[in-house]
Amino acid sequence: MTVLKLQSALKAALEACRHLGADAFGRGDYELVDRVKGWAQRLTELYAEVERLHPEVTGRPGGDERTPPLRRRVHGGLDARRDFRRPILEALMELGGRAPASEVLERVYQKIKDRLPEVDRRLTDSGAPRWHKKANWCRYHLVRQGLLKADSPRGIWEISDLGRAWLREHPDD
Repeated sequence: MTVLKLQSALKAALEACRHLGADAFGRGDYELVDRVKGWAQRLTELYAEVERLHPEVTGRPGGDERTPPLRRRVHGGLDARRDFRRPILEALMELGGRAPASEVLERVYQKIKDRLPEVDRRLTDSGAPRWHKKANWCRYHLVRQGLLKADSPRGIWEISDLGRAWLREHPDD
């Protein structure tokens, strides 16, 4: 279990204690309220200890609760909006205008692999290459721009008439 997953589990357990304690208090079960308070105290101490031991994960030296966690951003690589637009639209055209995301991404990879920098080949915490995340962000923006259909079934990417027109009108973009 990663440190972040452990912290998430501890937060969930604390939230469960809050609900259990409130429910017990509402029923007048003060013995249970005291036990839940003890559990919550131990969970809080454990969470603080994890932050103290692993400040590099949360970006909070010493576990300062007032500071929100910092995300480690990786900069560089291809631009999600600009560099994936044409490959996604072309891939969809080659696949008949509509295809499962995995097929589209495989086709996109074939189009960009020669210019894909090492930073975009790295795996994210989810285990997928970083460029997958960028391609999915590009898809999001293409849907918002109307170049992909928004009402496609989950997991299916589909080019719109506007997307087809964009490809014709922008042969060099």
